[in-house]
Amino acid sequence: MTVTIMASFYLDSPNRARVREGLLRLAQRVLNEQNCLRFDIHTGTGDPGQFILFHRWESRRDWQHFLNSDALHDFQDLFEDGVTDLVIKELTPHFVPSSVPTVHAR
Repeated sequence: MTVTIMASFYLDSPNRARVREGLLRLAQRVLNEQNCLRFDIHTGTGDPGQFILFHRWESRRDWQHFLNSDALHDFQDLFEDGVTDLVIKELTPHFVPSSVPTVHAR
């Protein structure tokens, strides 16, 4: 079963450009890791200091393997200064069966 990891944090403005560049490099590196399916970087629309990362792995075991990788250690080095309110959540996807009618809001 796939697992999605959500990481949310705030970043002080003096370090924002450096960390953003590092995150883009990290995304490319993580996407090359075995069984990483997706890596998305989001920033707050009204708050450019808010970052939310989503990455999806083929299995929890693949995610656990990544936790011990050099890529993660490089990722941690990006956050030495200026990161606050770091939250990391492991999420399991739940799907609605296709036989359930979909209601669209107007």
